[in-house]
Amino acid sequence: MPRFVRDDGPRSARLVLIGEAPGGHEDVRGIPFVGPAGQTIARWWHSVDLTRRDFYITNVYPYQPPNNRLAAIPKSEIADWTVKLHDRLAALDDPWLIVPTGNTALRALTGKVGIMKHRGSIYEYLDRNGRRIKVIPTIHPAATFQTPYHAKRCVRDWQRIAGDVDFRELRLPVREHFIRPSLTDVEDFVTDVEAQIMLPPGPDTVVGNILADPPFDLNEPEYDNPLRIEDRVKKVDDGAGGLVEQSVKFPVWFEPTWMGGTPMCGALDKGAEVVQHWVSEHAKGFPPIVIPA
Repeated sequence: MPRFVRDDGPRSARLVLIGEAPGGHEDVRGIPFVGPAGQTIARWWHSVDLTRRDFYITNVYPYQPPNNRLAAIPKSEIADWTVKLHDRLAALDDPWLIVPTGNTALRALTGKVGIMKHRGSIYEYLDRNGRRIKVIPTIHPAATFQTPYHAKRCVRDWQRIAGDVDFRELRLPVREHFIRPSLTDVEDFVTDVEAQIMLPPGPDTVVGNILADPPFDLNEPEYDNPLRIEDRVKKVDDGAGGLVEQSVKFPVWFEPTWMGGTPMCGALDKGAEVVQHWVSEHAKGFPPIVIPA
C-alpha cells in the first residue's frame, strides 16, 4: 500500500506549489518534492532567490501511482482529490500566487488543458472563500528528464513567478493592437525597432532589408492607398493571459519581389532535389532530414 504523502510548508506562505502525484522518494519520506524533481526545482528556485521555505507544497493525488503512472488512477478518484485540493487551498492563510506544475495540476486548479499552451501565463483563481489569487502554471520538473530543452522554459517561468510574488494584484501586460496603423504609428514602430536591434541589410533579413531599403516612402500618398486589403485572422491577448481570434483588415502595399530567388530558397531547392533523388534510390528506406544552416 503506498504511503500517504502529506502537504509540506507553512500555511502562511504566499506561494503555493501544486504537483501531480508523489514519486518513489516522496513515498519513502512522506513529503512532496524531495526526489530528483524536487532537487531540480530547488536549483531553479535558487537561481531566482526563492527557497523551499517560501512555499506551501501539495499534490493533486497524495499517493504514489502504480508504476508512477497517474493515468492508472480512476478519473473519479482524481476528481474526489481535486475537490479536496480546493478545500486545502481555501484553508490557507493568505496565498498570493499558486503554481500548478504539469497537466494534472493545471486541470485540477483551473480546468484548463495543455500545460505547454498555458505555461508562463497569468491567470486568476477564485477560491472557496471568494479570494482572487494569481496563478502562473509551469512545466513539471520531471518532464525535463525526458525533454531537457524544456528546462529553459521552466527557468523563464520561475523568473516570472519570482517577480510576481512581491505583489498581490494581477498586473497583466498592457498591449496595443493597431488594426489600421497611422503613418505616425508606423514611424514610431520603426524607430523602436531601430533602437532595440541592429540587423544587417540583406535579402534574407526581412526587417533588416525593409529598414535599409524601404519598398515605399512612408511620406508618399500611396501609404494610405494600399494595393489591397485582405481579411485575416490573428490571435490577440484576451486580457486574462489567454488568446482569442480576431478578424482584421490587413493592408498589403506591394507584392514580394524576390519570388524564391534568395540563397536560402536555393539551398532548400537543392535539399529537396537531394532528398527526391535519395528517395527514388531507396524506395523502402526512411528519408533523410535536411536542415539548412
